[in-house]
Amino acid sequence: MLQPMKFVRPTLAVVERNKIPLSRDAETEASDFFSGAVIDEDNHFNGIEATWMVPKPYANGDDDKYYSAAWIGLDGFNSSDDGSDDVLQAGTEQDVQDSNTRDSYVWFGWLPADPLKITNFPVSPGDTVSCSVGTFIDDNKKTKGAFSIYNWNTQLMTYVTFDKPNDVTFKGDSAEWIMEDTSDDGNHMAQFGAITFRSCSASGDSTKDLSDATLLDIYTDSDDDDSDDDDSDHSDLVCEAVKESNAVLVISNPKDLDAKFITATTSTIVSFFSLLANVLNLFI
Repeated sequence: MLQPMKFVRPTLAVVERNKIPLSRDAETEASDFFSGAVIDEDNHFNGIEATWMVPKPYANGDDDKYYSAAWIGLDGFNSSDDGSDDVLQAGTEQDVQDSNTRDSYVWFGWLPADPLKITNFPVSPGDTVSCSVGTFIDDNKKTKGAFSIYNWNTQLMTYVTFDKPNDVTFKGDSAEWIMEDTSDDGNHMAQFGAITFRSCSASGDSTKDLSDATLLDIYTDSDDDDSDDDDSDHSDLVCEAVKESNAVLVISNPKDLDAKFITATTSTIVSFFSLLANVLNLFI
C-alpha cells in the first residue's frame, strides 16, 4: 500500500565536480569511472526509472576523501559516434571524508551543464528511494527535463523540471543505470559493498528492461609492472555489475572490508512513472 507523500519544494545548489562523459573501452567495456548497465539500441528513450537503497560509503585507502554516485540517465553512451555529448541524469551521491564523515544528497543534471543538488531533501544511508528522469515537450515546443524522487523512509517526494542546455541535441539513444566514481582522477571510488537497482525500466518508442543491456565494470591500472597477464591494464577490479534478473542490477565492490554493508531490500516498489502521472499536473 502506498504511503502518504509530502511534497518538498526543492532548494537547489550547484555541485562543483568533474563532468565526465560515459567513457569506456570499446572492446572490453571497462571504464575508469562507471559501472552499471546500458541499453544501447535503435530506440528513442524519453524516460528511465529505478529504485535503490542509498549505500553507506567507506574509505578505500589512506586519502582524505572518497566518492560514489548512484544514478540513472539517458544519452551519452554513444557520444563519440553521434556527436552529442549530453547526459540527462539524476540520483544520489554518497561520499566519505577522513574515514567517518559522510555526506549523502540528491542531485540531477543535464551535461554539459553543471549538476544541481537538492539541499532540502534529506537522504541517508539505508533509505530506499525511487527515482525517475526523462524529457517532455512544453507548451512552447521546447524539450525540457523532468526529475522526481520519493524517499520511502521519510515519505518525502520532490519534482523538478529544467531546461535543456544550449547547443545540445537530445537523441535518447541510450539508457543507463550507473555507479560512478565522481572524483577528478577516477581513482577514489568509495567502498560501498553492494547496491541493487530494482524495477529498472526505460520508456520511449517501446519499454525496455535489462535483458539486452551491456554491463560496465570499473578497473584501475595494475601496480604490478612484472605482470604476465595480457589484461594487466585492467587487472584491478573496482566495481562489478551483474544482472540478477531483467529488472534487477547489482553493482558491488569485490574488495572485502571489515564493515557491515547495507544491502538493498524493499518490500514495496511501484512504477514511479505512475506516481508522476498523478502529480505532474500539480507542479508544472
